[in-house]
Amino acid sequence: MPIFLKVFFKYFWLLSIGMGFINYFAFKKRLSKNIADESRQEISSLLRSILVVLTVPFGLIGILQMLGKFESFFFVFSRNYNNIYVVLSWLVMIFFWIITLRWVFCKDGARMLLKHKDIFGANFPINETLIKIQLVIMIIGGLAALTIGISIDLYSHTHWITN
Repeated sequence: MPIFLKVFFKYFWLLSIGMGFINYFAFKKRLSKNIADESRQEISSLLRSILVVLTVPFGLIGILQMLGKFESFFFVFSRNYNNIYVVLSWLVMIFFWIITLRWVFCKDGARMLLKHKDIFGANFPINETLIKIQLVIMIIGGLAALTIGISIDLYSHTHWITN
């Protein structure tokens, strides 16, 4: 296997964190210079929250990958229920899905996202209901991928990639 792929699979979490920061700075750059101070504070809070959701889960899962001595990010799809690092990685993902759902549905997340949709670009949902539907669909997709990956023990089937 080419060394590039070994490094990519082992350090995918670092790439994901980097992409989270790139998105953060891209969103921040889109801010208008003429925003009132109260809106600027709200947007800064929104951007910090987005940065946390885009980086912290990958950081935690990356740390778990290194502590568990896994050579690939596919370890989250392992069926090794006795491995604490695998189980903790599932809990990290589920925890961040829950806090994101809570923020959008129970807090003011959907309204805040809609109010400041210009920082996200042109293809953003046009109302709060669509934001909520899109989030639910994304989380169902994540749960489906996790469930399917675990059920076929994707880690065992891809372990050859890093050997």
